[in-house]
Amino acid sequence: MQSESGGRGDRSLAKLIQEHRAALGRDFIAAARRYGAAQSLPDVDVLDNLEGFLDELAAAVLAGETPSGASVAATAHGEQRFRLGYDLASVMREYSAVRDALGRLVRDDGAAVSVHGALTLFGTLVLGMADSASRYTALHEGRMEAKTSEHIAFLAHELRNPLSSAAMALALMRDKGELPRTRASAALERGIARTLRLVDDSLVNVKLRSLGRLEPRAIDVRAFLEDIAADTTFDADAKGIAFTATGEGRAVVDVKAFRSAVSNLVRNAIKFTKAGGSVTLRGRCVDSRFVVEVEDECGGIGEAQLDKLFDPFVQVGQDRSGFGLGLAIARQVAVAHDGQVRVHDLPGRGCVFVLDLPLESVPSSRDP
Repeated sequence: MQSESGGRGDRSLAKLIQEHRAALGRDFIAAARRYGAAQSLPDVDVLDNLEGFLDELAAAVLAGETPSGASVAATAHGEQRFRLGYDLASVMREYSAVRDALGRLVRDDGAAVSVHGALTLFGTLVLGMADSASRYTALHEGRMEAKTSEHIAFLAHELRNPLSSAAMALALMRDKGELPRTRASAALERGIARTLRLVDDSLVNVKLRSLGRLEPRAIDVRAFLEDIAADTTFDADAKGIAFTATGEGRAVVDVKAFRSAVSNLVRNAIKFTKAGGSVTLRGRCVDSRFVVEVEDECGGIGEAQLDKLFDPFVQVGQDRSGFGLGLAIARQVAVAHDGQVRVHDLPGRGCVFVLDLPLESVPSSRDP
């Protein structure tokens, strides 16, 4: 047979693939079973999206160019193999089976295939293999992340119960006068409180990454911020920092997530503000925006530090206590609310961290 390749593609090769789809399918099934497909798995499941992929190959050869977009059939094949429990190596070997089947078909038919047609065919095959691997890998990584998040959430819940009990016991002992106010007892209280906050932040972080939907609720801004202020007054007083909180209006947010974001910004401000300085927490509704500002007196942040400030596990100050997750969590919360977090440097004085959200920013169906 002589090649009928024209100006764009190899028509004879495209026709050959289309006319022998069934034979190629049988060849592939036999090879796939050798590569690990269970004998009890129906042929239709072993074949999966091969026929659609062969149609894509034929169309590419006829057009004379590899496709620019992802292969629908190969992507679906990677997903189906993942659901069936294949490993990635087995999936990739199946594309070798497709290559071998096509090679035998061309050889046995004696077709005179153009060089351009062959290059297009196998280039499309390689791209399809990459699309299949990409989908498989994405699903595999998603499963691993979900398992990790589930494990973190379990540990956090298990840690929270005894920590809460310890905090309640200390508070009861203090109220009854059974716990003397010493530096040691104050350090114990602060340590338990900080560990509880870290556990809560971990739970919020897990939720934002993988555990479903935000739960919107209307809040009174002033009461919400004053409640956060009450929880952080102890840390501010310990450093002699003047801490004030003001707010007005009503907004709609996921209360737990947003509370974690604002609390992290406040604790961060107190942590880096010099002893005897001041921290101000402000919240207001402006037009269609809900804006919360946390202003500190940390002395300012150099411009070189601003780009990496919100990266997880990055700490740009001298105080390296904690895990460097607070600002990263704040950014995640802002993004999940269709908003943003930004920082304004006040050189020689301090910083202003701003959470800027749409006033009603959390549709109940939105996934973070």
